[in-house]
Amino acid sequence: MGFGVARTTVLTFHHKPQSLTPSCCPVGGLYGVDAGGFFGGESMFHHEDNASKLAILFLAQHLTARGQLWMDIQQLTPHMQRLGARELTRPTFLTRLATELATARTLFAGN
Repeated sequence: MGFGVARTTVLTFHHKPQSLTPSCCPVGGLYGVDAGGFFGGESMFHHEDNASKLAILFLAQHLTARGQLWMDIQQLTPHMQRLGARELTRPTFLTRLATELATARTLFAGN
């Protein structure tokens, strides 16, 4: 299997980083929201093994390049733990979120 191209589809403030086959068919990715300069993941999908992981890696590089160093994944799963995710307490989450939102950064063109 040869997938390796990634793209981000922008739908207002909803974003969908995807892994694509060489013929540009989506085989995995995730959906999320740009909440004023902070990306939060909503859900993941895959039709090929590891396709969503590739999309997350692409997204992490994209966000890091723009100054966002962490993202809300809503639910800590074994899959996300293997990728380095960890649970935050609510007070820690809210403090970090406020710090991120205060930057008012642009994560995606067109927002």
